[in-house]
Amino acid sequence: MDSLASLPDHLRGPLLQQVEQLQVQDSVKLYNELVDVCFTRCVSTFHTQTLDDGEDKCIKTCAEKYMNMSKRVGQRWQEHQAQQNEQMVQSVQSLAQQQQPPPPPGR
Repeated sequence: MDSLASLPDHLRGPLLQQVEQLQVQDSVKLYNELVDVCFTRCVSTFHTQTLDDGEDKCIKTCAEKYMNMSKRVGQRWQEHQAQQNEQMVQSVQSLAQQQQPPPPPGR
C-alpha cells in the first residue's frame, strides 16, 4: 500500500474504495463458507431451537480450526507470491545483464 501514496488523489480514492469492497466481499465469502462447513459437520438434528452442548462445542472447534486453516493458507499464499516475485526479479536482472553490450576494447 506504500505505492498508493504516489498515485494522484483522484485515482487513490476510488482505488481504496475498490480494495475495501473486495475485502468485505472476501470476509463475507469466508464467513459463508465457515457457516456452511461447520453447520453441515456439527448440526445433525432440528429437535430443539438451540444447539445442544455437543453441537455447540463442535461448532466452536470447527470455526476455530477453519479460521486457523484460512489464516495459514493466506500466509502460505503470500510466501509463494513473494517467492514468485523474487524469481521474476532475478530473471529480469539476468536478462538485462545478458543484453548489456560488452565494454569497448582497449579499456
